[in-house]
Amino acid sequence: MLVSLPRNVLASHPVYDSIRQQRAVVSSTCWGAMSSFAKFLIIILIAFICAVFIFWFFDTNEAAFGWDGDAARFGGPIAGFFGTIFVLVKAVKQLQTSDAEITALVASARRKEIEDLVGTWKIESESNHSARKAGSETQFKDDNGRLRIIGGTFLDRSDDGSLGAPIGDWTTEAAIYDGTRLIYLYTLTDRTSDGGGRVWRGVVDARLNSSASDKGFLGRWEVFGADHHDGTIRLTRG
Repeated sequence: MLVSLPRNVLASHPVYDSIRQQRAVVSSTCWGAMSSFAKFLIIILIAFICAVFIFWFFDTNEAAFGWDGDAARFGGPIAGFFGTIFVLVKAVKQLQTSDAEITALVASARRKEIEDLVGTWKIESESNHSARKAGSETQFKDDNGRLRIIGGTFLDRSDDGSLGAPIGDWTTEAAIYDGTRLIYLYTLTDRTSDGGGRVWRGVVDARLNSSASDKGFLGRWEVFGADHHDGTIRLTRG
């Protein structure tokens, strides 16, 4: 089998890849490798330097402090010290995006992509072995954020696109879609006169043809059983 299935769909998603690359840049620095305590000390040190800078630059040593109702008011270097801590702590928190937030973001993006596929799809295939053409129709459904392909029946397809006698019934076992690439495993039960009800295991590997007006999928299929056959496949909106 020439196709490889992603081990983790979320980990291979483009949205996750982008976030993971950004986090890798931060983690690869000394800052990313530091403990929380070390980061805290650095923030305090930077805030202290800012306070000293304000003291020398503005030539003032007035560290004002007072209460205004329920709020504390600071002035001079002490204001710069606590203001710097506040800004740095907020910036650090924004950098430290949790894995749960990333997973939720990716899952939301994948859900939208799958919702866009829901509906009726027509399938046209051709065998590289016999040049036989076949057609089918199926439904794409959203199964709690996972793509589910219902299956259908392949029929003989003539050159003018008309459909004839049944070739075989097919059902899917698994489907994966990452936003551009569609992979699904299926079982085909032969219904031809010489097929004898033989069962074939197959795989389809197709990519989104975004340049086409119908934005369908183009790819290839393979089946394994008593023999091995492969060919081309095209999926378009029904």
